[in-house]
Amino acid sequence: MLLVQVLYLAVVPHRDIGLTVIGFIVGFYFLYCGFALRRYFRRLYRKDHRFRHEFTAEMSDQGIHVVTPFSDALIKWNGFVRFLESDDLFVVFIAQWNFLIFPKRAFAPGEADEFRATMQSNIAQVP
Repeated sequence: MLLVQVLYLAVVPHRDIGLTVIGFIVGFYFLYCGFALRRYFRRLYRKDHRFRHEFTAEMSDQGIHVVTPFSDALIKWNGFVRFLESDDLFVVFIAQWNFLIFPKRAFAPGEADEFRATMQSNIAQVP
């Protein structure tokens, strides 16, 4: 957005200053969201003691059984709405802002591929 505004300033000789200001405000807002929100969630994660513990998770035909020092839960496959995968993580969503994170470093060789295949076959992906 910011690049478009700079090009707009360079190309259009009789530009509307109001449109330019609004464009820069929107561009800086997107830039803020990209960096500040990420930092905000990272800070919350680091401060919350509930994330500083080991947990175990076992997959079965019924779902994923997760055991932490605070909970013991079996989440059935139809309880998951989607999953995402990055280079380092699997994120399995129970709702839009409720999810489980599985770091790929926790899997033995070949288990990450098995986990991905299980997720693909048991969780209906929403486009």
